[in-house]
Amino acid sequence: MAPGKDRTRKLVRLVEDGFFLKKENMEVSSMTAADYFQYCRIAYIAGKRKEETVDKSLNGREMYSRYADGRHEGLLDIYSASEQEFADWIDGKHPKRGCGGHPWEIKRGGNTTHIDLTVSRPPSYRQEGFKVELRGESIGRMVETMRIFLAIHKAKFPISLANPEGAR
Repeated sequence: MAPGKDRTRKLVRLVEDGFFLKKENMEVSSMTAADYFQYCRIAYIAGKRKEETVDKSLNGREMYSRYADGRHEGLLDIYSASEQEFADWIDGKHPKRGCGGHPWEIKRGGNTTHIDLTVSRPPSYRQEGFKVELRGESIGRMVETMRIFLAIHKAKFPISLANPEGAR
């Protein structure tokens, strides 16, 4: 069977088995910028298009700095290993947190054709833990989004997918 069909079946199975209904599959109790950049490294390698070049010798932070949108709102300026600095940055309390940027746009595109890897507080406004979600719903980016999602899942990192039923 072709790799694409295998990946499609895997995603369909995850949706149908309720993967996206279990918070332990999509949330982490603590996180640092370095943790986020590890997600990004997996994403850049897995989501590489034929016409793109991804330097695998770079770490996740370096990849994010090179390949993301560039409007990071101070994410690259905080201390990467600090859970508290990342939490303060997410909560808008960190002095280096800017506004008006696109810190989650890891793969550039237009208004509807970019890919985001977002970190937010979980639903119900809990102030602990983080939800990590991949969003790339454009039909032109769906294959790459699914490759990214499945690679992060394979790495056993908690991950959600925006509109998993629609992707299925």
